[in-house]
This record gives sequence, structure tokens and C-alpha cells, in this order.
Amino acid sequence: MGQIISVFSPKGGVGKTTLTLALAEVLQKEGKTLVIEFDFSPGDFATLLDVDKNKNIEAACVYGLLSSVQKPQSKEYYVVAGGFPEVHEKIDSKQLKKIISEAKNEFDFVLFDIQPGLVERAINVLSMSDRVVVIVENNQQVILRFARILRYLSTRMDLSRIFVVVNKAIKGQKFCLPEDITGGVIPWCGKLFEPW
Repeated sequence: MGQIISVFSPKGGVGKTTLTLALAEVLQKEGKTLVIEFDFSPGDFATLLDVDKNKNIEAACVYGLLSSVQKPQSKEYYVVAGGFPEVHEKIDSKQLKKIISEAKNEFDFVLFDIQPGLVERAINVLSMSDRVVVIVENNQQVILRFARILRYLSTRMDLSRIFVVVNKAIKGQKFCLPEDITGGVIPWCGKLFEPW
């Protein structure tokens, strides 16, 4: 039975998809890996990985998971592309459970790249995950939003399954997030410009 690992962020643009695909690169060395883009904003896989946008989560719900699984060129992992904003409303919990069951039977690792906004099916995925990686930036507004989401999720899942990553951390900057719940820190890699 495969492991379900969800990658989530309370805010867009923090490197969630980049981290998810990097994690897929690592995990595929340990076992057969699938990445499901559970992003309806719309998703980025079709563009980033040059895969068929029609082999997506909506088609997987209708025709079964394996009908939408594809292998990006020069990659060793598999993907299912995301959908558009109205798609998440078409997915019911039974279809989602079936997809997750199929994925766990076919793959050793199943990564869900979940969109920033919490929709009902995203909450279902998070609650069915063996591990949830939450990516945040060291920003007070993001941390407060994350705290509210945690409070909400605490009634639906075991919070001990959550691993927090602080992305774009600046050396010497104090964390808004308590260090005892920060599982990892990724430093800012871009050039920082001084204000005028």
C-alpha cells in the first residue's frame, strides 16, 4: 500500500509545486511515484511538464485514475494534471476515495499538490494523507492564516502528521513560527535588493 503525502500552503507563490516536484524526483528513487495536481486555479503541470491537460483529475474521476496517469518526458515519476476552477465542485467524496484507493494500490508514493485555497475535497485529501507538508513564508499574515487553518483542520485530522517548511527564509531573521513546529527551513535563493 502506497503512502499519501500532501503538499499544501495557505498562500500561493511560496514554492509549493516546485517542492512537490523536487520531492517526486527524490521519492521515485525509492519507489514508483505519482504526483496528482489537486490545483484548480488552474494547475501548472500541463505547462511546466508539457503533459496532456486533458489527462486530468476530472477525467480520472470519470474514467478511473489510470486513464489520466502520464509520464512527463525525461522524468521517472508519473503525474495527473489539475483542472480548472469549476472542476473541484464536480468531484464527489466517493470518486476521490476511489482515486486515492487506486493510487495507493498502484504506486509506492502518491503526492498531492494541493491548491492554496481550502475547498472541501482538498480537506478530504489532507485528512486521508499519511503526511502533510505545509509550506509557509516567514511572514506574520501568512503565519496567522496558517494558524487559523490549523485550528480548522484539528477537528478533521491528526495534526502530528503535519510537517512545516519555512521557505524563502532570510539569514538572521527571527521566525514568526515557533521553531519547535518548524520541520525544515529553505533559505532565500534570490538576490535581495536594498531599498532606495
